[in-house]
Amino acid sequence: MAGACAMTLAGACAGDDDSDDDSDGDRLASVCDSVEVLVEPIQGHVLPGVAVSYRYHPPTSGQHVPELPEAGVHTVPIDETRQVFALENGFVMLQYGPAVSDDDQRALEALAELDDRVIVAPAVSIDDDRVIALTAWQRRQLCGGVSTDDVRSFVASHVGQGPESA
Repeated sequence: MAGACAMTLAGACAGDDDSDDDSDGDRLASVCDSVEVLVEPIQGHVLPGVAVSYRYHPPTSGQHVPELPEAGVHTVPIDETRQVFALENGFVMLQYGPAVSDDDQRALEALAELDDRVIVAPAVSIDDDRVIALTAWQRRQLCGGVSTDDVRSFVASHVGQGPESA
């Protein structure tokens, strides 16, 4: 999609690519929306098993259990209450929905190596039927596919930014 531009939270143009070459590893130019700032109205820890609901999926903040999922690649969805705890601790989540292509899933899994606070997993749910969701504490970017430039930028901008980051 030549000439298309989505403005990111930082004001940069994401995905402005005039190339028709699909072999560069970032073949899906301008597939990501701009970064959203999303804050749930109720925050804090809850006991495991307590029902929690979120306005946004995947969530970026809100009530959560104090159980940190391991960094790296997961093959099953991570409970959203554990996701929020990871984000609070400065992790970034790269999640994909059921419509993800095999190539995009492999690309996300390879990007887990960007930092030891990156988690890649299938999503419990993604709003607007999007294929990819990138989340950090109170930040979310939804994508129609993997743009490695956008993912790298999101991770670089948001990893380590949670209020409980070490």
